[in-house]
Amino acid sequence: MTIPLETIDGKLTLPESAFYENESLTSLSFPEGVEIIGAAAFAGCTSLTHVELPSTLREIGEGAFLGCSSLRQLTLPEGLTTIGEMAFWNCGLEAVTIPQTVSHIGDNAFWDCPQLSQAHVLNPAAHIGVHAFGNCPALVTGYMAPGFPADDSPPAQLLYSLLWCTCPEKHM
Repeated sequence: MTIPLETIDGKLTLPESAFYENESLTSLSFPEGVEIIGAAAFAGCTSLTHVELPSTLREIGEGAFLGCSSLRQLTLPEGLTTIGEMAFWNCGLEAVTIPQTVSHIGDNAFWDCPQLSQAHVLNPAAHIGVHAFGNCPALVTGYMAPGFPADDSPPAQLLYSLLWCTCPEKHM
């Protein structure tokens, strides 16, 4: 499958809505060099089960994987800095580890992920948006880097409390 890449502001990018509602797409491997996945790039790709992200990826755009209900596992690369709003809204992800390089997790980034049972946020200074992990009824374990949260917003405090209580041994 040909991946429709563009150079935008000097960065190799998968453009907005590149595979929008492509229900036949099941798997995709990105070439190295891609830095940005545009907004809604895979939104509505309900058959997508496997995505291999490049180590060069820096940003996942707004709603990039929205509604990818068959996507169970995804490895976010070290070097990623931004996860946009609603990036994984209503995805089938079961666990997520957010690398230490991520400094921003947008509002509703992992909202309504019914199978998400583990979330690990490795950057103690990461900004976690409102309801970033909201409405995830299976979320019962996780890890927040010691020193988290960097802000006292209610969403960050609530998430920190939940995840610290489930993995206190990692904070000693």
